[in-house]
Amino acid sequence: MRWLEVSARVDADTVDAATELLARYAYGSVVVEEVATGKPSDAAIVSPALRVKAYLPDDPSLEGKVRELDEAWWHLRQIRRDLSALGEAGHPVDLAAGPGGRARVGANAAAAGVEFQP
Repeated sequence: MRWLEVSARVDADTVDAATELLARYAYGSVVVEEVATGKPSDAAIVSPALRVKAYLPDDPSLEGKVRELDEAWWHLRQIRRDLSALGEAGHPVDLAAGPGGRARVGANAAAAGVEFQP
């Protein structure tokens, strides 16, 4: 089965809102990872950079879910201006592209096609 991975960089103040939003659309749970930012600093110790990830199954409802998630993420970014765009920076994906294809899915959302073997 193919999966669509969506992710964004967040800070400690935004991680709860971001994971709750992604959990509405994700299959299973949402992953929170600490992101290495280079040299350690006092600011990084107090508020580390985090990345939230979720996976959506590539099924007939995917395009609608991505559109809804894109809109919901835009609203969250209006409250938290420092929140990154949803997706892997520079790696947008086209839902119409074949396996392994990369193109655009939305103004604020991008994702990477992922193969999953249980």
